[in-house]
Amino acid sequence: MTPIRRYLQFALFGIIFFSLFFLLNLFVIWSFADLFNIAHDWVFWCIVFISTIIYPITMVVDLIAHSRWVRVISILGSIWLGVIVESCFILLLYDGASQFVHIEKRLAILILLTSVTVLSLYSLIASLYIHRRTIELPFSKLSRDLRVVQLSDLHLGSTYWLHYLSRVAHIVNSLNPDIVLITGDFADDVSIYQKESLPIFSLFKAPVFMSLGNHEVYMNSNMKTLAAQVNIAVLKNEVLDRGDYQVIGIDDGYTAKEIGTLLRQLPYEKSKFTILMHHRPIGFEEASFEGVDLMLSGHTHQGQLFPFNFLIRLAWKRGKGLYQHGNSFLYVSPGTGTWGPPFRFGSFNEVTLFLLKAKTSDKKRSRL
Repeated sequence: MTPIRRYLQFALFGIIFFSLFFLLNLFVIWSFADLFNIAHDWVFWCIVFISTIIYPITMVVDLIAHSRWVRVISILGSIWLGVIVESCFILLLYDGASQFVHIEKRLAILILLTSVTVLSLYSLIASLYIHRRTIELPFSKLSRDLRVVQLSDLHLGSTYWLHYLSRVAHIVNSLNPDIVLITGDFADDVSIYQKESLPIFSLFKAPVFMSLGNHEVYMNSNMKTLAAQVNIAVLKNEVLDRGDYQVIGIDDGYTAKEIGTLLRQLPYEKSKFTILMHHRPIGFEEASFEGVDLMLSGHTHQGQLFPFNFLIRLAWKRGKGLYQHGNSFLYVSPGTGTWGPPFRFGSFNEVTLFLLKAKTSDKKRSRL
């Protein structure tokens, strides 16, 4: 991805995110102001403005200052983001119901505030739970069984910190993998990769490899050097030969057609079992055509929050779970962490274990 293309993507994302967040804040605060008979004066607009900027401002300051107090405010700001999102859809449900059923104003306020509180608390608690999922797949190109763990979208440094990574590492070790693959957006703060963090990263018993997600691309740093300080090997449009199998890592930012072109240029053996790490779930058909057996992706977070769990189907052809094309498989992780609000509703943070079985061919079975 060219620098101009990268900056344009980042700028476009920022404009869309800020505009949508402003509209969400305006809708929620306007609705509650009407319920409480509060005038839409200059104080009202100040509240809307402050509510809109508190999360992005504290997030940026936190990434720069690394202050404990700023971090606390940043986390509170991210929680507020989640509360606003949940409030928006509860209010939409209320507005829809009020067209058919008259609800007395005091009762409506009680129902709305209780619903927002309960839903927000549940979503916050759910975001702390780490689900373990096991997927077993047979492959004729494998000469032996493999245990592969996928992590994706931890977003360390925004909401979660190294203590969360230690929890993840203990879960990963309990699964006894041969290799750990991280499909991008591992950290939002480059300070995570400092040598002082090495003791936490050293908890992983299996070798760890990573492809770059959009957040690593936005950081515009030498990720191979940074990650190497904490024993993570970054595959930047590279092939890793592991003897009887190979792993490919392709940076985020390529189109499906470009992924196919890049795979044709990389020096790997199509007759050998191949795993492709690519952050966004695109280019699966091209990867299958180029001999990739298992493609691992993330990015979508499985929507993370209701109703985005359903809306991702409109944005992504393959937004969550396991897919097959020919003899190839794609798995789209819901993410091992969260971005934005530390909320999960309708999805969970996930550590995924792949039990890849060496499938004996019919010809070999007939000789046994």
